[in-house]
Amino acid sequence: MNKQINEEGCKMFTRSDYMRGNCTHAQFYEQMVTDEIKNNAKTFVGMGYILGSKCEHFNDVPMNVWDSAGICAGYAIDAKIKETGDNPSLAGRVCVLKAAARIIKREYAELEARSTVSNLEYAVRSEK
Repeated sequence: MNKQINEEGCKMFTRSDYMRGNCTHAQFYEQMVTDEIKNNAKTFVGMGYILGSKCEHFNDVPMNVWDSAGICAGYAIDAKIKETGDNPSLAGRVCVLKAAARIIKREYAELEARSTVSNLEYAVRSEK
């Protein structure tokens, strides 16, 4: 496996690793997601689309939404794509944005679960 070091000093899967099957599509693209890119996904795709999607690949979100978001968020995403030894493209930007959307949705679900547990614990304590 040929991992590169990103600007934070962490090892990253390269495009070659991905093409050789040394990492999954999700691993390859999720490693590029930063807080800035998550904020771009929230802003340019929208939380309604992200949280409302019923498809694990977000294919129920119109492609023009992803393409527009990829154009608007291009600079930040292109830098991360280049770190992996890949060449930036609109398709790559969309993959990174969809990876960001998956992370956002996962974080939101975890937050909801913690909130539900906290509310249940509070209700149980209040009854005593």
